[in-house]
Amino acid sequence: MTSQELERLARPLLEELGFELVQATASRTRFRHSFRIYADKDEGIALKDCAFLSRTISQVLDQDPILAGAYSIEVSSPGMQRPVRTLEHYLRFRGEKVHIMLKSPRDGGRRRWKGQIIDVEDQMIRISLGDDKEERFRLEEIQEAHLELDPWKRKDPEENVGVNDTGLTPKNGNKNGKER
Repeated sequence: MTSQELERLARPLLEELGFELVQATASRTRFRHSFRIYADKDEGIALKDCAFLSRTISQVLDQDPILAGAYSIEVSSPGMQRPVRTLEHYLRFRGEKVHIMLKSPRDGGRRRWKGQIIDVEDQMIRISLGDDKEERFRLEEIQEAHLELDPWKRKDPEENVGVNDTGLTPKNGNKNGKER
């Protein structure tokens, strides 16, 4: 089974269960297949979700007489360096840092780019390189891309908090939440 075949099998199943298939990879040794599924959902994916998906996908794979029992499967979250593969992903993660590797060099041999996702306009992904510089890429130009997520960053800047003796402090550092 190829990665594309695994993706075709897993995507509708995961979507029906309320998950997003981020990526599916398949490899094969002489005697065994290895499958890796990266899944996500809006509120994030937990260990119990991964275990559930692993069992569910295994039940489907076990129906194939060639594969039955002759494989290993790993289901996990996409992690902090989440792959970015579709225009919808770039739209969803606007404002996040991204690392992009192009299929072919650009600008004097440069294939690797790092910046902040600004937007998707006219099928072009626009990223900020800093210092008021921007670059645009067509999805077809990109060999691979992944996010560089900050685990301490919150989506809503008003939710940025620190820790105090009671557990949380507003971002201004004042325990009672009032501006100084």
